[in-house]
Amino acid sequence: MKIIKPILRLFITFMCGAIAVSALSGCTQTTTNPETFTVSFEPNGGTPVASVEVENGRKIGSGAPVTTKDDGSEFVGWFKDDGTFADPWDFAIDIVTADVVLYAKWIKSQSFPTEIKLTDAPFSNTLTWLQSGIGTGTDFVLTFFAGTLSTRQETQLDQDGAYVTVTVEYYEYAATGVEYDGTHTVDGTGVAWTPDGEIPGGVYRITILADGENEATVDDVFFKGSGTALNPYLLFESADLSAISHGTVVGAGQFYRVAHDFSHEVSYAEIVGGRFDGTLDGAGYTVSVSGNAGMFYELGPDATIDDLNVTGTITSATIATLGAFAVINHGTISNCRSRAALTSTAGVVGDPSAMLLGGAGGLVGINAEDGLIIASTFIGDSSTNGVIKALIGGGGIASINYGTIERCTNRGTLGAYNSVESGKSMSNYSYMGGIAGFNYGLILESATTSTGKLLAQRYFENGTPTDTSNNRVIGGIAGYNAAGAEIRTSYFNGIRVHGDQYVGGIAGINAGLISSCYTGGRYYGTPQVRTYVGGRLDVGGIAGALEGTGAIEHCYNAANVYAYDGTPYAIAVRATGSASITVNHDGRSTGTQEYGNTPTDTLVAPEGTGNQMVSNAPMVKGDGVSYKMPASLQVLLGDEFVVVAEETVLAWQQE
Repeated sequence: MKIIKPILRLFITFMCGAIAVSALSGCTQTTTNPETFTVSFEPNGGTPVASVEVENGRKIGSGAPVTTKDDGSEFVGWFKDDGTFADPWDFAIDIVTADVVLYAKWIKSQSFPTEIKLTDAPFSNTLTWLQSGIGTGTDFVLTFFAGTLSTRQETQLDQDGAYVTVTVEYYEYAATGVEYDGTHTVDGTGVAWTPDGEIPGGVYRITILADGENEATVDDVFFKGSGTALNPYLLFESADLSAISHGTVVGAGQFYRVAHDFSHEVSYAEIVGGRFDGTLDGAGYTVSVSGNAGMFYELGPDATIDDLNVTGTITSATIATLGAFAVINHGTISNCRSRAALTSTAGVVGDPSAMLLGGAGGLVGINAEDGLIIASTFIGDSSTNGVIKALIGGGGIASINYGTIERCTNRGTLGAYNSVESGKSMSNYSYMGGIAGFNYGLILESATTSTGKLLAQRYFENGTPTDTSNNRVIGGIAGYNAAGAEIRTSYFNGIRVHGDQYVGGIAGINAGLISSCYTGGRYYGTPQVRTYVGGRLDVGGIAGALEGTGAIEHCYNAANVYAYDGTPYAIAVRATGSASITVNHDGRSTGTQEYGNTPTDTLVAPEGTGNQMVSNAPMVKGDGVSYKMPASLQVLLGDEFVVVAEETVLAWQQE
């Protein structure tokens, strides 16, 4: 088989074609009317407002309606609750999922400031309030008391009426404040005040004193910085992230920092075509994303994201190359962690020409040629986080890599989370890799380890292994390593890799170079969860199959390798200067195979020069790792490897 490297700029063309095909298909099908709900407005004494019908899952497209009163009352906004007015309706974010009544809130101006808040403009530093009896000549003194996030324990009643102890976040404020000069304008009873200089981003308690009297205080006002390196724009909530992800080109030369954990709902239609070019410091906080796309559409060449956690659920049947951080990355992502669950049913199983129509990456969909992802991790510990399911092009870090992925780790699940050796996958997966589904660039010093696993195999009763609709081209690091691409000094030491055809500990199919890599043989307490690479046809400890001039140099395999309908290769069909260390190859205390066909117990050595096959003492249940290299193999494998505590590992792992 031959795969031609696609041109990234064709991505939009593929997308447009897919949309066009979808539209044409829709013309031949019977359509149904979408479900709608009624949004009613209770003006609470104001002028009437007509109700509107809104499709399920949509925003109120007409925006906030206006109502007025003749008694001088100021209209504050529409709220989901009447009387307390604690839950405002955000027309820019909130969606309609049922019939709803919104209530108008009114307030009469007082001689002291009321309704003190920042304007709705992104990263605003302008305060507004209502106050009667003042003018442009009124003297205002504003004092700011900086807040620090803290927690306390409270006893509350839960929904079942039982008392429970909960942790509540709140802000503690400094005893001494700072006065800031500013300029104000007055429009009737409305005041708008803007500081003359910068106010450091943060949370404040603010007191406002008008002409030496009529003082008012407001807590929890979030000033969001000025976008400089010393005073970056702060992201406290979803609206702040939307402000930098919805524009055509946003953030060039500007600095941003996440200042609190928050949830963020994403619509692909709202971010498509947008590009972020700024510097975003996650500061160790977490953004929980939900919807049919990740945080950004595109990260530009000057974009940097550092030290950010992303969780949540991203699902689509039509959007191509999902990614928790971005669809496309031209910038740098460093020291970041994704625990997102991504599911893509776009694209076609087993058809590499469809890779730009489907796919999902734990961090990004496409890592472009100028993109760098470094020291970042995809993490999973359950069936609801750190799991990627894609018909084609699932990758723990990226669906497709054209650039550089360095020092990245996959500890999540790709494929069926709880699949066991005896089971048949309920879905099909293809071109799936622990780091990248498709690799056209460089993967360096990266790993699938710990709980990392790739599960796709239908062991029997699933047609011929060569059927392209089966689970195929699956590797512990990359599903497909293309001609000209490289995987260097990387390893698989996770739980297992399995599929129907083209299954390898490092790559399912290798058409490029795999150098100084290894597939480990960790033993996790029971034979069934010992590290192994298993499949039906074209299965290898390093690569399931080679294509063209694909080469494997100075690699070793110590994992069990099973092939149920073909030959299990210790390394691959061909290798140079590589080794296989066999340790209890059968991997079961009974030496029998419960499910499907009986595996071949004898691994086949690779063709090529300088390769060696070594058999160590068999392991039994409860044994630890034991695949120390004989001294002669240290010379064979080279300086990239060292022996530490009876285990042969890559030198960079000890740094």
